[in-house]
Amino acid sequence: MLSGDATAYRLTADPLYCSLKLEVIMAAHECTTEHSGRDACLSDPCHSLAWVLDICLRDKHIEPAQIARIKNLFESMKRMSHEKVGDLAMVTADPHVVHFLCTMAIKLLRDHRHIPREQGGFVLIIRLLTLGSYAHHIVSCDSLPPQMVEVIFFTKFLPAFGCLIAEDVMRLELAKHEKLETAEAMDLYSEPNDAITVFLKSDMAAALLWIHYVADLMPRRGLELRGLLRFMRLLPILKEQTACRSPWSHLFMHRILTACQVETLVNDPELIAIVIDQMFLAHLKIDLYLKYQLLRLVNQTHRSLHPNISQAIMEHIAPGSIGDCADIDRYTFEYDRATEKFTLHPKTEEVVMPPPKLLTQGSRKLMTSMTPMTPMRVEMTPAHNFDY
Repeated sequence: MLSGDATAYRLTADPLYCSLKLEVIMAAHECTTEHSGRDACLSDPCHSLAWVLDICLRDKHIEPAQIARIKNLFESMKRMSHEKVGDLAMVTADPHVVHFLCTMAIKLLRDHRHIPREQGGFVLIIRLLTLGSYAHHIVSCDSLPPQMVEVIFFTKFLPAFGCLIAEDVMRLELAKHEKLETAEAMDLYSEPNDAITVFLKSDMAAALLWIHYVADLMPRRGLELRGLLRFMRLLPILKEQTACRSPWSHLFMHRILTACQVETLVNDPELIAIVIDQMFLAHLKIDLYLKYQLLRLVNQTHRSLHPNISQAIMEHIAPGSIGDCADIDRYTFEYDRATEKFTLHPKTEEVVMPPPKLLTQGSRKLMTSMTPMTPMRVEMTPAHNFDY
């Protein structure tokens, strides 16, 4: 069955098969009740890594003993077969493991008492994250990447990323003492530099850290949109459109809908232009579930979301507009059920939302839709009929 997981993952690149592999390994581990059998399982590198990571997920922490055990596994990888390394990579590519590793890395980056590359635990987390990001390449090819983690990741990307995080921490502390004007004076709103942009476009580990930091910012009280938007503007350009694919699009939408300031988020023109147009509508073809996320957004925020925007989203993701897809019957049922729960803004000849390409030209187009007195137009063309 484990070999079947690898075959299915190679053909589909669906990370759920990595989750299935981890679950099967842990189920086999739990079923082995005899002491000798359990030791035999732990002697296998794949079982050993799965067991350690399962404990870390349960405790939401990595102990020094677990760090040492994982380091030993990495050192022994050079002597392993290609298939065994692929199994290890699939275990670390499990979305729950990736989420845990990214969350731990963000916490350590916020702790500026030590330089990241001088923290053994942090370096190990990045190595695990990078191994998981190469899982599909390792399973699909006969060769390993020449170098899993480049030195410049620690010397270029992490310092620049850490500076942006430090600015957010400083602004948060100043806000607690009601001294936000000091943040303005100190210019604690630096834009990401070119080095960060290059890494986000080419490095999956950097893209995953970026996604999780944005997701971590959203639910917080006292959220500053100016500080959040400087991170969100780069989400659509992440390597392989990672933020627009499952399961990270699910995480992202969940954080928006559960944010303390959800009404502020869904009524900011630039943020809505990024999320709806550049991230979701523009990538409906690459992920089957993006249309469900948009349906969920409209269904749960239609009382806060501007009627023009709600109507435009529903028109773009209507079953007749997205074309044929594998789950059209199920989606039609969900779409009809959602429309019964609320009444859309009545459509007129003048009040319609622009198509996605107009929104990507800038947030000014979408900003006008936030003003009820300004009419907008919709021009639906065959180019906007999304096929799956």
